Amino acid sequence: MRHYKHETIGKRLDQAFYKEGESLQDPYITKAIENAQKMLEQNSYSQRKRSLEYDNVLEKQRHIIYKKRRMALELERLPLEILSMGYGAIAGNIERFSQDPEQLEVALLRTFGLTHPFKKGDLIGKEMIERLHKKLEEARKAQEKKWRGRMEK
Repeated sequence: MRHYKHETIGKRLDQAFYKEGESLQDPYITKAIENAQKMLEQNSYSQRKRSLEYDNVLEKQRHIIYKKRRMALELERLPLEILSMGYGAIAGNIERFSQDPEQLEVALLRTFGLTHPFKKGDLIGKEMIERLHKKLEEARKAQEKKWRGRMEK
């Protein structure tokens, strides 16, 4: 009762000298207990609802991750999938740092190990994105050659 802002009810119960198992006759106390039970049920329902929503989000993410994991284990379309992820990351970096070429350069270097293939005066647009995609493809091919060389040894 005290958790639901009914301190006066708690004091009243303490003063009333009710024995264990004896019914409460005070309508004020009965109504306050009913309200507290309703609040408790609403709170529990809200918590279960939030927990279910969280669980649904986790299930969707788990499904996506397991799908990508299966593709990686089966090696089907893995190079294309990696390239697609790289293109998405390039687009995200360009969108995020479109006003700050220095930060874009740092992000590309940190994410892909790429130095940007444009000069200071270049505008960020389709041509730049195509050049970055080309550099990413070249980096992927070089890495693939390195992996194949290791696997053949």
